[in-house]
Amino acid sequence: MERRFPRDQRQMMLGQNLVHQNWQILMIPYKTFQVYSPDLPDVNTWEQEVTRWKVKFSDIPKAKLPGTLKSSLKQAHQDFYPNIKRIFVLLLTMPVTSVCCERSFSGLSRLKTWERSTMSEERLCGLAMLHTHRDKDVSREDILLRFDRTGHRRIGKLTFD
Repeated sequence: MERRFPRDQRQMMLGQNLVHQNWQILMIPYKTFQVYSPDLPDVNTWEQEVTRWKVKFSDIPKAKLPGTLKSSLKQAHQDFYPNIKRIFVLLLTMPVTSVCCERSFSGLSRLKTWERSTMSEERLCGLAMLHTHRDKDVSREDILLRFDRTGHRRIGKLTFD
């Protein structure tokens, strides 16, 4: 965790300790409270809420405990655990990485070379879509038929259905 995430994101990950399979790691709920307190709906009930959360699963076998953020979110009822629910929602909406965006930009730099500098924006967008969605099957026959129907050398805009 320390090598992969910047310091501020590592602190945000403390909320994962509220997932019951990670419960032994949560020695001090106060640290988690410090990180999330600006976002919590009711900071005055934090300690009671954490105690209720711990007691709720005390009689359940370890194999049946919620092991993911998504399953823990389902268990965190808004009326009884508003703070814990908010933490789970924040964690689930936090982007994991920006790899997808970076991949798109690197693909675009491979497409837009100095040899293709006169390419129109529409064609560049079409090529970028083909590059980004290269895992989708594109029928060559459909493309050739669309090209043939136009009567000129240009192919219209490609869309993925």
